Amino acid sequence: MTRSGSTQTSAIIDETGKIWTVGNNAYGQMGNGTTESLTRPWCIQDNKIDISKNNTINLQVQGDKKQIQYSEILGFNVLTNNPLTPNVTFRTLDSNIATVSNTGIVTAQGTGTTYIELKDEQKEIIAKIKINVNGKGNETAAKNSRRNLPLCSIKRKWNSMDLGI
Repeated sequence: MTRSGSTQTSAIIDETGKIWTVGNNAYGQMGNGTTESLTRPWCIQDNKIDISKNNTINLQVQGDKKQIQYSEILGFNVLTNNPLTPNVTFRTLDSNIATVSNTGIVTAQGTGTTYIELKDEQKEIIAKIKINVNGKGNETAAKNSRRNLPLCSIKRKWNSMDLGI
């Protein structure tokens, strides 16, 4: 903890080595990019899940598979220079488009776009990978959520009664 005149700032180190700051921030000393004082601790460590090798995955047809490639980047830490063991879970946002195994293998299920969320609960970090299932020959077609109906709607004549005129 530091004290300067009547102002006070604090730095806290948790059991994983993360550094948190709280208190007066008139000169930006909290490390959060502002000069607003903090009443709640702010973590200044910048952990990330790096998905730059495949931030978008393109698949063609149902059954196509691809392994998600990622790594964790450990920000400033006072206890270690080595990342803690990754404990990432995977979740699809639309299982009609693509599913994902607990080891990060994405499998195409239908044409469209969805996202896979990678999450490390312990480190409180999340990343999302865009998944495009484009269809055979990578020719994207409109998604038909009513599988047995045509994509065109039935034509109807509108009259003034329909419009409330």
